Amino acid sequence: MNYEWVQGDIVVWKVIKNTKSWFSRLLAWAFPKIGQGGTVCKPSFSHSAVLSEKYGYVYESTWPKTRHAPIPYKDYVNYELEVYRISGITHAQRITILRTCQENLGKWYDVLEILSFGLINLRKYDACSEYVRRAYRAAGITLGKKKDYLVSPNEIVYETSLIFMVGKISL
Repeated sequence: MNYEWVQGDIVVWKVIKNTKSWFSRLLAWAFPKIGQGGTVCKPSFSHSAVLSEKYGYVYESTWPKTRHAPIPYKDYVNYELEVYRISGITHAQRITILRTCQENLGKWYDVLEILSFGLINLRKYDACSEYVRRAYRAAGITLGKKKDYLVSPNEIVYETSLIFMVGKISL
């Protein structure tokens, strides 16, 4: 890792040429086409999470349920992970983000919303970027557009004001 680990930062999985997951490649291809940030000229991302207070761990929503898990792990090889931070975020906001992530552990992943590209939203479940957005929203920070349905990692990175990349995690 080539940056200082800071709890509450956002990590996104960038799909690269040798990413093997067909599902990640499908999401990276589809998100820009359905207005979820990014273009063919910009890199595309397939997953997002929140860096934990425990070094090397993230809070994430993935199948089957939200979890607190170490990175790297076998599910995420052949990706580049980029870490983003919101300018001016306070320590109190970071604590709220982490607490919200903890309070929402064990919730089911919204696979229907992902498979329908946002057309079906069960509201009580979160896809990966919605889990991140929910935590940031609790801290008074808006990620992406202000709509209430599917938000993608691309939208978080490309359509959030005051966001900047602070480093990369190599797997």
